Amino acid sequence: MARQAIRVGRIEIDTLKPNAPQWITSTIQTLEVDDNDEIISQLYKDAQLIRRVSEVTTQVVSITDPVTQQVVNLSVAGLGTAIKAVMINWMLEDNVGSAYDPGTDLVMLDGSNI
Repeated sequence: MARQAIRVGRIEIDTLKPNAPQWITSTIQTLEVDDNDEIISQLYKDAQLIRRVSEVTTQVVSITDPVTQQVVNLSVAGLGTAIKAVMINWMLEDNVGSAYDPGTDLVMLDGSNI
């Protein structure tokens, strides 16, 4: 017998608007799954899950890191910091000669102004 389930399809973290509220938005997909929990079909993905960052920064979850196996208590603010650090590293890897400037919070493509 088929059942309905939901999952997060895409997550967007708004960081582009200085001095404005930031939001976390995700698309929620509704699925039909069989008795073996295999996805039969995606019914639609119109729903969204939205939170204002300032209202959820102190929410904490406990997770086990799948690589280190360490149990970590992580806040929404900490999650944002971790995602930002990874993105900065990837931008630096993909743009040889660039450098991160913590004063402007930007990756400078030619390494200048640092």
